[in-house]
Amino acid sequence: MEHEIIKDPKICGGKACLKGTRIRVVDVVERYKILKEKPEAIAAAFDIPPETVFMAISYYYGHLSDIKKEIEKDKTLLLRLKEGLKSVAYAT
Repeated sequence: MEHEIIKDPKICGGKACLKGTRIRVVDVVERYKILKEKPEAIAAAFDIPPETVFMAISYYYGHLSDIKKEIEKDKTLLLRLKEGLKSVAYAT
């Protein structure tokens, strides 16, 4: 199965992902760059061909500023959720 990268507001919040899946480019790249997983291991974990992993990594480097903005938005959201949980915990 060959994948392509799409951005659809109805899928993964409009973030770059593999067509026909909910696998975001950032999910592949984080496993590659942060967890230092080999492309073959990432492919096996997501049940996609290794060439699709390389395509996602290539997309990342070609759209670095967009992907970094996605990552920052995710971090901001997580921080707000974390703060919201703290305030709920203190209220009880």
